[in-house]
Amino acid sequence: MADSPYLHYPDAFWQTEWKVNGVWNGILSTYFPNGVGVDNWIVSPEVYSTWFNTNGVRADLCVLALGADDAELVLSDPILTYEGKGGNTQRNWQQIGQQIEAWCIDGVANYQPFCCWAVGTRGNAVTFYAFDGVNRQLHPLGVNAMGQIVKDNNVQPQVITTQAGWAFVDQILRAANNHPELTPAEIANDNF
Repeated sequence: MADSPYLHYPDAFWQTEWKVNGVWNGILSTYFPNGVGVDNWIVSPEVYSTWFNTNGVRADLCVLALGADDAELVLSDPILTYEGKGGNTQRNWQQIGQQIEAWCIDGVANYQPFCCWAVGTRGNAVTFYAFDGVNRQLHPLGVNAMGQIVKDNNVQPQVITTQAGWAFVDQILRAANNHPELTPAEIANDNF
């Protein structure tokens, strides 16, 4: 695998949320290219947890698939939700995970059950999750010794400016693109 494209970004760059979220908007748009028709993606900023809300809980970014229903363009349930913080935030990883989980649970409670991939960042570090909307649980994801994506409550955040951290990002986002619609059974059985 090639070096991280963010290898030479200085530590100071990652301190503010808007820069971190800008980088991740680019990353997500690379793995989920934006388009204008069916079988394309939208990476949307500041997404409410339900389609009809105009206030309340929002995710910094959300990936949605474009589809068609009787020739009308429709959006999928969330494929991936993202919450980012600058490196200078006072929020810890548990609080970032709780914010993601709150967004997902609000969506399930006020819309309909869905499962999705999720990303939390703090500066140049990242943690990935799978959200099970039927059981209303957020599970941290890691990669086991055999190179498989699995639920892992002990996973450590990965730094995307390193080769290993970038390989982790690449593996998870490729899996999310190849298998965007998770089910509770797939999450329970580590079938990512």
